[in-house]
Parts: sequence; structure tokens; C-alpha cells
Amino acid sequence: MSTGGVVLLSSGTTGASKLVVRSLAALSADARQVVEALALRRDDSVAAAMPLCHSYGVDMMVAALLAGAALHVHSRFDPAALAADLRTGATVFPGVPFMYEALARADHTSTTASSGSMALRLAFSAGTPLHPRIAREMQRVWGLRIGQLYGLSELGSVTFNNPDSSKFDSASVGVPMRGVEIRIVDPDDSARVMESGVEGHVAIRARSMLSGYMPAEAPVLVHGFFPTGDLGKIDAAGRLYITGRLKLLIDVGGLKVNPLDVEAVLATHPDVAECVVVPLVVSDTVMRVRAVYVASDPLNPPRESELRAFMKERVSAFKVPRVFERVEVLPRSASGKVLRGQLMGEG
Repeated sequence: MSTGGVVLLSSGTTGASKLVVRSLAALSADARQVVEALALRRDDSVAAAMPLCHSYGVDMMVAALLAGAALHVHSRFDPAALAADLRTGATVFPGVPFMYEALARADHTSTTASSGSMALRLAFSAGTPLHPRIAREMQRVWGLRIGQLYGLSELGSVTFNNPDSSKFDSASVGVPMRGVEIRIVDPDDSARVMESGVEGHVAIRARSMLSGYMPAEAPVLVHGFFPTGDLGKIDAAGRLYITGRLKLLIDVGGLKVNPLDVEAVLATHPDVAECVVVPLVVSDTVMRVRAVYVASDPLNPPRESELRAFMKERVSAFKVPRVFERVEVLPRSASGKVLRGQLMGEG
């Protein structure tokens, strides 16, 4: 701490949040990584609609300053104001999925040819996986392919999926930025590195890595790599795919359920706008699957029996949620990330 730094509050996606300490050297390394990966220039104008107190916001702010780019800060998320900014001057937009969903629904009748006249050259998403449906809607309405950026409060931004790259795959979070090393390790044996294409625990080493947590707590590293808690795989082209969260795996009678797999299927139901799958504790030794969802039409929600029949046709029996709970909105952090811990009664 004597050399200066910044303290960031992690979102506590799966439980209690933490105070993350990153040094100025780490922030500088992070900014250089981002500037190079995004090819930020002095003539860029970055539309900053995410909270600048969040790790993602800090990354974009410092990177823009390093590149000498303009930073147009939105004091709050206003879809109409943001859409106007993206049409009339912004060249780079770092967003999150719920922002893109709102933009895709915005009225563009006055600018039907806006994609041809916009200065916007790059738009990407971070914080949580971008649903394919939202990506398709943004391309249809705005004429934009949305990239993805992957990062953590402890590491800053570490991979980028450039929509203009020949390696672009909308399902991937991209390739490591310069100076970032990523390995996929066996969740039960961190010394064992998994082969290409095999799922495992994502571990990362980078100059942008945290110094520790507050109060004084050193990060737990494995052979110099930070264990992210994310499950993922790396393909032959070096692209990283995030497939789940280690702590989120639900043990149903000895069988492991990845909530993201179940969510991906349930989200295809036309009457489900968004959903989250969390554990349902039946007893001290029995756990099942619980789905929490927002209805596409709150006045005409789907019947639970209908959702259950839908899932039975598409996933194994042990993955079918025992309970389907409808809510008006899902709890989210300031960056739009769903706070699963609150749905599980934690934190």
C-alpha cells in the first residue's frame, strides 16, 4: 500500500463481497493491456455508461486516459441518451448485457440507416455472458457485432473477443491480452493442466494481478496463477470459453449440474425473459435445482407445469428444476451482474 493503489469492491456474485487491493503498477499494466487489445487511439471517444467505481469502469477510464482518448461519462444509464451518444459521436462502447438489451429495444425509426453513418467502430460486453439472443438483436437493429471482454476485480481485463478478428466466435470471451497467461487446470488437482478443449478451472497470471484483499489477506495463488473460480476451456485457436462457475455446481445425488447449462435451455422458452438457476436445499444431504425467472409478459406468465414439461423434453431428469419461481426482477450489481448469492439467501 505504500506505493499507492486502488481498493475495489468485488460484486459478491456468489456470496459475500470482498475489498480487492490493486497497485498502481497493476493498474498501469491493465491499462496498457486494454489499450493494445482495443487499439484505443487519441481520436476515440469512449461512451462510459457503466459505474466508474466498478473494476470494468476503472479499466476503461484508465485505458482511455492512457490512450489520450475522450471519455464521455453518463451519470446514469438512460437508454435514449446513450443511443443518441452512440449515433452521434462515440467510437467505442464498453457495455454490459442489460444495456445492449435496452438498446436493441430502443426506437430507431428516425435513424434507419444509422449503422452506416455512425462513428461507432467497436462495441463489446463484459460482466456476465452476453446471451446470443441479445447479440442477434443488436446486429439486426444496429448492424453491430458485439465483442466480449473478460475480466475480474482481482485481475482487471484479461481477454478480448474482437468482433473484427478472424478468430471471432460470439460464444467465446476471446484470446488473452498481451502479458496474460491462462491455463485450464483440473478442479481437483491444480497441478494438472488440462488439454485443449477440455473443461476445467480457469487460472490466470498477469502483471495486472491484485496485491491482496482488505483487511490484510494475501491472494491464494497456485504456482503463481490466480484461481478465478470460473470453469472454462481453451480451443486450438487459443480462445477462452467460460462454461460455468466452480462454486455454482449443484450436486444432485452425486451428479453435478452446471446452472449455466440449465439456464441456457430455459431461456429459450418464449415466455421466459431471463432466468437464474440456483440450488434448492431439501435437507442436510439432499439438494435439487431451483429456477428463478422473469416472465416475458408479467400479466400472462407461463404455468409451472408448462415450464417443467418444456425442460423434461430438453435436459436430463436430474437437471430439471424442482421449483420454478417467478420474480419481477432479478437482483443485480451496479454493473448488471446477477447477484446469485442473494437468490441463495447469502450475503
